[in-house]
Amino acid sequence: MYCNSHHSIKGQMMVLFAAAIVALAGLLAISVEVGHIFVIKNELQNAADAAAHDGAAYLFPSASGTGLPNWTTAQTNSLTAVKRNKVGGLALTNGTIAGGWWDTTRTTTTLKPTSNTPGPNDVPAIQVTISRSAGQNGGPVSLFFGSILGLSTVNLSASAVAASGSPSTVNANTLFPVGMAQGLYNTYWDSTTNQPKIDPSTGQPYIFQINSGPNGGWSTFLTQTNSSPSIISLINSGNPAQLSIGQNIWFPSGVKTDVYSNVPTNVNVMVAVAAQTTPGNWSPIVAFAPLHIISAAGGSSKYIQVQFLNNFKFTQGTMGGGYYGAYMPPRIVD
Repeated sequence: MYCNSHHSIKGQMMVLFAAAIVALAGLLAISVEVGHIFVIKNELQNAADAAAHDGAAYLFPSASGTGLPNWTTAQTNSLTAVKRNKVGGLALTNGTIAGGWWDTTRTTTTLKPTSNTPGPNDVPAIQVTISRSAGQNGGPVSLFFGSILGLSTVNLSASAVAASGSPSTVNANTLFPVGMAQGLYNTYWDSTTNQPKIDPSTGQPYIFQINSGPNGGWSTFLTQTNSSPSIISLINSGNPAQLSIGQNIWFPSGVKTDVYSNVPTNVNVMVAVAAQTTPGNWSPIVAFAPLHIISAAGGSSKYIQVQFLNNFKFTQGTMGGGYYGAYMPPRIVD
C-alpha cells in the first residue's frame, strides 16, 4: 500500500514538472517573440519618422512660381529616405507617402488634402506609413517560435507625420520692434500666390516705407510706453518675452527722430503683423513676417524702407501660423 502510494505521488510530480517545463518554455517563447516584435516595430517607427522628417524638409522653399508647399519634391524625398533604411535586416523598398495639411490644434488628426484651402492653424505636412506585410518590404515578420504559438508570421506597420509651417509663436529676442498693419501687408503681398508682389520696373518685390501711423510703426510689445530710449533698447535686443498670434502689442505715439539713426540697414528681420497700428493703441498680432531693411530716415520724414522676403527660414519659435513669407524647419507632429 505504501509503495504504491509513493510511486503514485512520484508520478504525479513528474507530470506536474513536465507541465511546468512546457509552460515555462511557452512563456520564454512568448517573451522572445514580444521582444522581437518590439525591435521590428521600433525599427519601422524610426524609419517612418526619418522619412517623414526628410520629406518635410523639402516642403519649403515653396514650389517655383506658386508660393505653395513643394508637395511633389517632398514626397519624392520621403520615398528616397524610406529606401535608405533596413528593418529586420531587410532593405525597405516602399512606403505609403502622402502630403496634406496638418491641424496644429489636433481638432482633426488626419491630413487634409493638399487641394484644401488651409485654415489658420493648418501647416503643410508629410505622412509616411511603412509596413511589413504581404508584398510589402519582404513580407510579414517571421516568428521564431511560430509552431509553438500557432502563428508563423505577423503583420507590422508604423506611421509618422512631419510638418514644416510658419511661426505662431516666436521666442524672446527674435523680433524687430516694428509692427506692420494687415492692410499694408495686403498691399504688397499676393495672398493668392503666397508671394511678394513684384514691381514690374525692377522684377523684384516692391520697396515700400513703414511710417509711424495706422499702416505700421514702432512697437514696444507688451510694455505701454512712448519712451524713445525703450525703443532703441528693443532695436538692439528684440522682444523681451515670447509672443504669440492673438496677443496685443503696444504702438507708441510721439516717437522721436533719434530712434531712426539706430536702425540697422541691409539686414533681414522678423516683425509682427497686427490688425492695425494706430499710435497710442494696443492691437492683436495676426502673423509674423520677414522683411529686408534697406534704409531709414529721421527728421521730418521718419520712415523705414523695406521689402518683403519669401521662403525665409526661421528657427526660433513654434509653428502654426499662416504663411507670411517665413517657414520653420520640420518636426514630427504625430
